[in-house]
Amino acid sequence: MNKQILIRLLAISTAASVVFGLSACNFGGQGEQTSATSSSSISTEPTTAETSETETEPDKSQVDFKAVKTISVETTEKKKAYQSKGADECAVMVNGQKKKVSIATPAITKTGDSSNTVYSGMFGTNSGLLAMNTAKLYVTGGTIATTGKGSAGLFAFAGFGEIGGITGDGTTVTTSEIKVTTSGDDSPAIAATYGATLNMTKMSVITDGKNSPAILLGKDGGNVTVSGGAFVTNGLYSPAVNSTGTLTIKAANLVANNSEGVIIDDNSKTTLADTNLTANNTKRTGNAKFHNSVLLYQKEAGYFDNNTMASFTMSNATLTSKFGHVFHITNTKGVVNLSNVKIINEDKEGILLSVCPDGWSGNNNVAILNATNTELTGKILVAKEGKFTLNLSTGSKFTGTISGKITDADGNEVSKEPGITHVNLGPGATWTLTEDTYITSFSGDMNNVNLNGHTLNVSGETTSPTAAPTNKPVTVKKPTKKPTKKPTKKPTKKPTKKPTKAPTTDPNAQNNQNQNP
Repeated sequence: MNKQILIRLLAISTAASVVFGLSACNFGGQGEQTSATSSSSISTEPTTAETSETETEPDKSQVDFKAVKTISVETTEKKKAYQSKGADECAVMVNGQKKKVSIATPAITKTGDSSNTVYSGMFGTNSGLLAMNTAKLYVTGGTIATTGKGSAGLFAFAGFGEIGGITGDGTTVTTSEIKVTTSGDDSPAIAATYGATLNMTKMSVITDGKNSPAILLGKDGGNVTVSGGAFVTNGLYSPAVNSTGTLTIKAANLVANNSEGVIIDDNSKTTLADTNLTANNTKRTGNAKFHNSVLLYQKEAGYFDNNTMASFTMSNATLTSKFGHVFHITNTKGVVNLSNVKIINEDKEGILLSVCPDGWSGNNNVAILNATNTELTGKILVAKEGKFTLNLSTGSKFTGTISGKITDADGNEVSKEPGITHVNLGPGATWTLTEDTYITSFSGDMNNVNLNGHTLNVSGETTSPTAAPTNKPVTVKKPTKKPTKKPTKKPTKKPTKKPTKAPTTDPNAQNNQNQNP
């Protein structure tokens, strides 16, 4: 093993000891080669499974980077077949050394299971194609197919950075027009971890196994951009997107047939533009108590940082939610930005958004929904512990109500009354009530609120249909306290004077009057 490789392995092992709390690290393997004899091993001991909440993690395990074909020199390969049938090995591994590697129209197949799906999910140790160690990989055309458990299709691992890969070591993968399929459980089609960068164009992706997202931004996230293509998942707990990083998708089709469409972990950003997203989440994932199509959450129970947030942005797009709540925010601060989005909610309960405690034991539930030129329909559920702000801008319409009465998918009561709720109605935006509604504050023109026969209660001030303004605008600013009624004083009776009798000349009568008190 040359000095450069050893230094980088020592760097990741030292960083891993900080992240995972290691007590020892062991290394092994051969020198740089372009054959199957190249391997490296890293002893790691994480405390939390990152890729599967249902996976039982061993106390200690050794990670070996092995492959049938290892490429660590600058090269171009065309129309070659690569195959791996072994456990815990990749078909192709690009150990980059900052070298540019191009692979055109490959046929990559991978069978054989991972013995530790936590590590195959973090490091890509059982993938069809793995890029690592500052690799600069370009792949055009061809196919990648895996059938084993814990066997990703294309994996970018940038964990050789000096601080544990949180900013990445520079590993970058650029792909176009590749068909990627995985059929095993715990087998994402595309994965980036430890800050790796992935740029994809016109990809065709299908996963069939459980816990197998089409796109996974896993441990310490990554930076992924997608242009065009189709991404379909068929397995349980397999969202089209599962992200702990920064993801931008343009002009693509995303379909999750048995899972959430998008899952975003705390302090991560996902942006969909000119994209169709369809989700049919009939089974709940991990600790979840609700069904939903877009989940913004923090999986670490009790953790909350007011300076971070999970962000979901969608523009010029269509979102079809077949089952459950359209948006669900729990144990984090989540922001949903919608601009010119068509939402099709096929669930009979018609829940547009919920912000409330869930199975991750978090009570810090904060949500902001910003909508421009978007029509929103349904109920917004805000638990007593939650905070919610609705900002409607030009061209947006909300037909629905805000409520704090929440029960989970098992029928258990979560909340009886709403938390702190703010509604800001901008110029050109409207709100039509479908039920009596209580909110904490309102800002906007009440002429643009159609009470529709219902009552709007703003922090104790009630607006009823008969009291609704008809001619001139009325703006209700955010009250800070519920108005208190002034105590009604009992009317004080004025002392009644006894009628004054007419003067009399009777001296006895006059003396009696003077003695009265």
